[in-house]
Amino acid sequence: MPRIARIVLSIIVVFSLSLIVGCSMFGPSDEDTAQAGALMDQMADYNQWETVPGYDDWEQGTSVHGRVVRYFVNDIAIGNMRDLPAGSIIVKEGYNRDRELQAVTVMQRIAGYDPEHGDWFWARYSPSGELTHAGSVAMCIDCHQDAEGDDYSFANAGF
Repeated sequence: MPRIARIVLSIIVVFSLSLIVGCSMFGPSDEDTAQAGALMDQMADYNQWETVPGYDDWEQGTSVHGRVVRYFVNDIAIGNMRDLPAGSIIVKEGYNRDRELQAVTVMQRIAGYDPEHGDWFWARYSPSGELTHAGSVAMCIDCHQDAEGDDYSFANAGF
């Protein structure tokens, strides 16, 4: 094999291995993965939950969540939308323009989980239920830090 081909092949192998290691290093922790599994069990019937008042049907979404979204909240959240206590769960289904489910994104408030960011645990699942993000997800926090009331939730705006 010519020298240049060996160098290129070596670079490709090193780059591929660094991607694999990097992705595994920055994925959800074992604890966050376990929490996301427990959360999935808790929200098994979420499509029977109440919708967020004011978001009772299909809503225009953002590029991150989908062109069209639907919101659901558990009994704990619906009972106190203004102050969303620990135990609150907010589910957002994200759809494409043809209303095909693309992802299910979830916020769960867990006392003491992440006080710096409102104690929210974030999870995102594919339509098949595969976990894609979990824990203190930076992209979720970065966007939601601008929510009214400094509680990281846009769902309670206006309450």
